Amino acid sequence: MQLIQLFSYLKQKYLLKSNNKTYNLKALIQIIELVLEKKLYQIKYSQEINPNQIKQINKLCKLVFYHMFPIQYLITPTQFLNLDLHINPHTLIPRPETELIVQKIIEKLKSILHDNQKVIIIDLGIGSGNILLSIIKNLPPQISPLAIGIDISFNALEVCYKNLQINNINNVTLINSSLLNIIKSDLNFKTVIISNPPYLTKKEIKPELFFEPPHALITPTKNYYYKQIIDFCLKQKECICMLEIDQKSLQKLKPLLHRIQNYEYQHITRKIYMLTIFNFRTYTQS
Repeated sequence: MQLIQLFSYLKQKYLLKSNNKTYNLKALIQIIELVLEKKLYQIKYSQEINPNQIKQINKLCKLVFYHMFPIQYLITPTQFLNLDLHINPHTLIPRPETELIVQKIIEKLKSILHDNQKVIIIDLGIGSGNILLSIIKNLPPQISPLAIGIDISFNALEVCYKNLQINNINNVTLINSSLLNIIKSDLNFKTVIISNPPYLTKKEIKPELFFEPPHALITPTKNYYYKQIIDFCLKQKECICMLEIDQKSLQKLKPLLHRIQNYEYQHITRKIYMLTIFNFRTYTQS
């Protein structure tokens, strides 16, 4: 079968009833390119595709279009800011809204951290490392923090370690643990906590999330992890905490935030916000 015939057949079979034809067409092209190991524009439409390749393309199409397996796990490494990022089903798929939040975190840290200052950055639920590694990669060289990534999943930490190597980053310590229970409560550093913690209840999990790791998505109750993180932040001498949070969690958390007072939140996109808690005695919000 020629490529042009195969492409027409695949569109008819997998995309005809699609609700998102643009996204799925892109995914279809990526699957073809993955199997043929060439970009589509490099292949002549008249080229014959062998039966084994057609079988493999069909297999992947069924996986992606019928079973909703994320194409991002097949096309890896992916790009996140200026990182090459390896991901797999042990880690979340990095979202565009998280990328926007990371950019804001980097801007904030550049404005409040000083050269050669004793700083520790803790990423809770580091996963693939997309948040912490992007921050480390984009901070000025004179700001050289101690960086710690914590994750309950050893498999996720293996992915993160691979990303450290891919991106030539060697100043991050990885710890296999549950959130903050192994970090000393009163650190003698200016502490920066970053996290995209689990904030969805089981009822909020949609079918397109079924292949992503439940431990990184599902919270026992709304704000379970946010309250722990904020409590830890407030115990430090100097701390700033920057979190990704959904609209429902933010609304439920507001009574606690009003008691704290030193906080701000920014709308990022759709129902996603960036929440910042200030516990810097020498820091004044602008």
